[in-house]
Amino acid sequence: MAQRIDFMKVFTAIFCALFVAASAFAQNYSLATKQAKNAVAKEEQNQQAINQGSPPAQPATPPSANNPQPNPALEATLQNIASLRADFEKFDSNPNEQTAAVE
Repeated sequence: MAQRIDFMKVFTAIFCALFVAASAFAQNYSLATKQAKNAVAKEEQNQQAINQGSPPAQPATPPSANNPQPNPALEATLQNIASLRADFEKFDSNPNEQTAAVE
């Protein structure tokens, strides 16, 4: 009889643990489906706005009161990109000029 009671306790504990795990999974699934439905509704509004010829409603963002200082690393990177772009355009503009490979 004691073995049967122990079996029932273990079975009940396992059943409760599975029930809690399933309800947690169901809650996450429910949140995911709500988020997906909201995304679909927002996309449908954007498509309707595009079809009507008006731009989609943008969320209002307040203008920044203080402008942050430019990042020096970003500025240097942008300058390097502009320099490389100019070099490539120079090479593209004169395809007959062949430059010697740097060894």
